[in-house]
Amino acid sequence: MKLTILTTGGTIDKTYDEYAGHLHNVRTNLDAILGVLKLPDLFIRHVQVMHKDSLDLTDDDRETILRFVREAIPSSDAIIVVHGTDTLSVTGDFLHDRIA
Repeated sequence: MKLTILTTGGTIDKTYDEYAGHLHNVRTNLDAILGVLKLPDLFIRHVQVMHKDSLDLTDDDRETILRFVREAIPSSDAIIVVHGTDTLSVTGDFLHDRIA
């Protein structure tokens, strides 16, 4: 199976800045998580689309996510978009309306 994971930010990608006392979307943590999995029949392609809190996503950002999803469709059996929870439904509706 060929799986494409598109990361956009959200809590899973946040890192804690001890000096400032804040969480930031700077880089993805997903590669470390995927690195310990033992799934021999699964090919995972991880694409870092952006690193944003979902509250900061704009429709231009959603257009970017849509472009990456469309690019992944021909070569993927499944696509996962890693996204923050606050506006997940907004992005989901946006993608559904434009792909379906």
